[in-house]
Amino acid sequence: MLLLLTLTLISSNVFAQNSTGADSVISFLPGNGATFGQNFLPNNVLGNPDSTATPFLPSASENQILSLGEGGEIILGFFTNPIVDGSGVDFTVFENVFYVLGNENDPFKETAFVSVSKDGTNFYEFPFDAQTLQGLAGTEPTFGNENPQDPSVSGGNSFDLQTVGLDTAYFVKLVDTDNAVVDGSMNFAGGDFDLDAVVAVNFVGQTTEISSNDFEPKKVSFKLSEAFPNPTNAQVNFEIDNFKGDGKASVYNVLGELIFQEKFSRNGNSKFSWNAKNSFNAEVSSGVYFFKVENSEGFETRKFTFAK
Repeated sequence: MLLLLTLTLISSNVFAQNSTGADSVISFLPGNGATFGQNFLPNNVLGNPDSTATPFLPSASENQILSLGEGGEIILGFFTNPIVDGSGVDFTVFENVFYVLGNENDPFKETAFVSVSKDGTNFYEFPFDAQTLQGLAGTEPTFGNENPQDPSVSGGNSFDLQTVGLDTAYFVKLVDTDNAVVDGSMNFAGGDFDLDAVVAVNFVGQTTEISSNDFEPKKVSFKLSEAFPNPTNAQVNFEIDNFKGDGKASVYNVLGELIFQEKFSRNGNSKFSWNAKNSFNAEVSSGVYFFKVENSEGFETRKFTFAK
């Protein structure tokens, strides 16, 4: 069986090698006024937050953050490192909060509702207080030079899956609060939520502590195409350009379960196909799937739909 293809949405090709940040953008529905950062999707919201961000000089580059717009919504995927309910908080959301005129008592807040899902369909929203803004993302500044997996120093807003009764989350949804709450600062009205990153603190496969020295972004030189046809009811294909050496391609379902995997060796441009069968040669059920291709440089991930 020749490898699977996939793809539909926006996916990853730049993030830290040891990052536990989101690895794919499942969907983005921009709200009114949203233009900033869209030309740099998906890379500007994947992986770790901007390493230069501080409360006094927040991230302000389009290649680092994305404005959701008024009431805009984004769903991020965690398929390499699914978020799990562990000790303490389980993931952190980073926005470019800053101290107005350097006043630590006057942070400029642009907030978002936060919800999580295990299957990509049923989302559970974290409770919040519309007065204090507790329970929302976008109220705490980012300390980009610190370990983003350590909430005690990283900044950002952290969340515990136990709060909403989930043991695992493959999807995180952020929705700009628009006029539902009053944010901003003491003297300035709030604007649209600007997403920097979402990073898992507790995750599947977590075994060792990662040093803050490991957070430099890494770009792969190969390019993975979108799936075609997509949706598909039979074979799905994709093209990969400038691939070098040995690699591995894997197919996952929306629960993060490995469905199919194949090792391969390529040099140059080639085409892969997958016949919608698992590793036991049985046809898979209808649904959304994710394809991941990787080599020693890193990986890219794509999403596609199989409908019988």
